[in-house]
Amino acid sequence: MSGAGTVLSACDSGPRKIGRKLQAGSAWRLEDTVEGTLDYRGPGALAGPTIELVTIGDRSSARARLDRVAPVDLRGQILRFWLRIEEHSARQLHQINVKVGSGQWAFSDSTFQSIVIPAPGGDYGTEYLKPGEWLGVTVVPASLASGAIGATDFRAARDFAVEIVDRGHGPARVLLGGMDVIPADPAFPKGAVSLTFDDGVASHYSLMAPILARHGYTGTAYVIRDLVGQAGYMTLAQLRDLDRRGWEIALHAEHVAAHNARGGFTSLSSAGIVSEWRDEAAWLRANGFSGSRDSAYPQGIFDARVLAAAKRYGKLDTARTTSFRSVETLPVSDPLRLRTISYDATVTISPGSRLGTIKWRIDQVREYGGWLILCFHDDTSATSDGSAISAGHLREIVDYVARRDIPVMPVGEVWRRSSRVAVGAPPP
Repeated sequence: MSGAGTVLSACDSGPRKIGRKLQAGSAWRLEDTVEGTLDYRGPGALAGPTIELVTIGDRSSARARLDRVAPVDLRGQILRFWLRIEEHSARQLHQINVKVGSGQWAFSDSTFQSIVIPAPGGDYGTEYLKPGEWLGVTVVPASLASGAIGATDFRAARDFAVEIVDRGHGPARVLLGGMDVIPADPAFPKGAVSLTFDDGVASHYSLMAPILARHGYTGTAYVIRDLVGQAGYMTLAQLRDLDRRGWEIALHAEHVAAHNARGGFTSLSSAGIVSEWRDEAAWLRANGFSGSRDSAYPQGIFDARVLAAAKRYGKLDTARTTSFRSVETLPVSDPLRLRTISYDATVTISPGSRLGTIKWRIDQVREYGGWLILCFHDDTSATSDGSAISAGHLREIVDYVARRDIPVMPVGEVWRRSSRVAVGAPPP
């Protein structure tokens, strides 16, 4: 390792080959990292070569770069980055970004996706990657929209990087176990879209279901069981009618108190979490509903203990999050943390040519694949809440998906039709 306070750059350390099949004949380089190494062997390292990235600690960034490789066509393929946030510095971490470019010069037209942006207090409640775990974080072009410098040609990607940024209160450490390219699920050559609706509010039946029905689409309704039939929420008869039309009626919470608690299910005991799923699943099955194995975490929040409870419960196929506006991959990285774009007032729908809009993501899913899971709450005619959507905006999204001829189906159906392989498990 380099001495304290010095910068370990590509020139200091020299390039080192690392990773899987994409890196044959290629080399990663470190940039602006302090005490980092291309062949880290300390605590938490993988059995194979592991890169350590360490920031200076003054809101600075550190990067591992792999640039000017042979062009990679990402149509029908998925990028996978093996990452671990070191627990002892997790609260110092502000951001992890992955960057892809295709230009004549390295990263001259790059685009990036922030895959970790914890809450200001260092809370990883909605973050896909948790401190202390190795995970294969999968990325498709439809997620690579943030802060684009140019229009990256994803048919010929040549530059790749992982960048970490600290909060300015000390160094942050992240381990990178390399990157590889894996084939997308052949069952979805045009990608897939799922339209999901949280809490079981009345407008999902009266306003939103008819908009979907114009194109023969159905959605997933994640309901709070003890709000069914209450003022402003769907009745049991309405839920049964949606079910007859092909909607998936799925798990959200048995009790509204558990849903609304600070931190959602993370505030409950492990037994209480399992009880929420078990009791609502029994109610769903008793009423003939199909979604007793598909859930959405209340408020999108989950932690290692919630994930462990889901695995111990053993009767969930999928669990949807609200993890930082990412398009899910097919195959998925982990079905118990499905990524979602949750609609709110800050989400731009059009024009389709603008990077990061919903229409742009729909176009990218159609071209390169992926699973666009959209989450909606109430409508603007019923509430002024920032997460509400107008009927006109929902119609604009649904009509555009129809024009692009992308399959639309409930979450559970996509899972059943997919390869049902989780590709983000820790590497051997």
